Amino acid sequence: MSNNKDSNLDNRNTINWASIPVDNLERAMKFYSAIFGEELQKQAFPLPDGTEAEFVLLPRYNDNVSGLLSVMPGRKPSSDGALIYLNMDGRMDSAESAVAAAGGKIVEERKNTGHGYMTLAQDSEGNIVALHAFNP
Repeated sequence: MSNNKDSNLDNRNTINWASIPVDNLERAMKFYSAIFGEELQKQAFPLPDGTEAEFVLLPRYNDNVSGLLSVMPGRKPSSDGALIYLNMDGRMDSAESAVAAAGGKIVEERKNTGHGYMTLAQDSEGNIVALHAFNP
């Protein structure tokens, strides 16, 4: 049970969306397609000024938390920001193998955290993300 007085929050995720800043959307799309093991697609939505904002949605299954990749004014890829844990349950080995081939690098080898297994990887843009699995 939540310690929040609003009982509607009991079944919600604490984190509900992640926006990962990138410098090169095509390159980032290839990197994340490789580690997730599925083709991600570039999408766009119209802006009020008549231009379009391009983005890539990360995989979403049922009601899970997800996010997107986007070139964001005022936001730059960083190895020093928030750490986002990406669900790699059942595909940790293939995700780790895909990192270097997709333009990233492993910065911290897999370890048992007591709450699953985690590998820290730098993506093709310079962000550090955690590859996480309860069942690698």
